[in-house]
Amino acid sequence: MSVKRKVAVYIIVALIVLTIAYIWLNSVKTQAESAESSEPVYETIQKVADDVFGEGTVEITHDGVRKFAHFFEFAALGTEFCVLYILLKRQSFGGFIEMLPFGLYVSVIDEGIQMLSDRGPEVRDIFIDYGGYLAATLAFFIVFLIRRAIKNGKEKQA
Repeated sequence: MSVKRKVAVYIIVALIVLTIAYIWLNSVKTQAESAESSEPVYETIQKVADDVFGEGTVEITHDGVRKFAHFFEFAALGTEFCVLYILLKRQSFGGFIEMLPFGLYVSVIDEGIQMLSDRGPEVRDIFIDYGGYLAATLAFFIVFLIRRAIKNGKEKQA
């Protein structure tokens, strides 16, 4: 493995660790603290919706914004894992299958951590979190399949 690739692997592993830490540290917050930290994002999204569609036309719920944030956090984590597997040259069907459980593990632990605060775990949140992770990994896998088909097509033409 080249030095550049090793450095890139270390960077992406650090990013994965930071992302998981961010997710889990937010799970330690109480329900009130968590709602307070997401309030500005919710207000901004509602204001944009009001500006674009007219005030009161589209109602964005605070809970909906929070669930989307969970989906997005785990999609970012899935993207990071895909990049790691690409850097490790594990781009194969087996490589993508191999990394699928990681998002589920992080999601289940995330919900378990919430038992330490006044929030309880929700199975629905595990599905939302893991759905974000799966969406990212599926997108990468589709790109992988398309690239492989194009490469195979060029090789057959030669």
